[in-house]
Amino acid sequence: MRQNSLIEIHKNLQEISEPVKDLPVAGPGMQDELNTGYNPKDSSRKPGQSLPINEELLTKIIQVTEQHQLYLNEELCIADLARQIGYSTKTISGCINQGLGKSFSLFINEYRVNLFIERKTSGNFEHLSIMGLAYDCGFNSKSSFNRIFKELKGYSPKALTSGGN
Repeated sequence: MRQNSLIEIHKNLQEISEPVKDLPVAGPGMQDELNTGYNPKDSSRKPGQSLPINEELLTKIIQVTEQHQLYLNEELCIADLARQIGYSTKTISGCINQGLGKSFSLFINEYRVNLFIERKTSGNFEHLSIMGLAYDCGFNSKSSFNRIFKELKGYSPKALTSGGN
């Protein structure tokens, strides 16, 4: 049932085995300063004041996630994304949190839920059960799929098959 998607994920992971090369990576101790514009010696920034959003990095995070369909990997973690882009997990997390106003998990799960809905409503995946399709979209358990879907959409995934929402 899931063999094709595992082959696709493996292919995608092979394609992204090297970090994206067009972003600068700093040496030890300089990572956050280069990646976020943060300078610990800058006294103009008040304690608790948020850092500026690195739009270039945010764009790269979205591009890499979409182009390589990283969300299809059910074991994806922020460290995987950080490795691909060449930034620290702290920097990637901060960029997603500040730039998108959401956590890494929510960022990835929105892609998974939207892909599930797109595939389910297309009619091209009728050969898969709801859970087969959920696994194919990157979810790794029935309980997490149902909980996340309902949190994001406000209704259960079964409503898609019963004509609701």
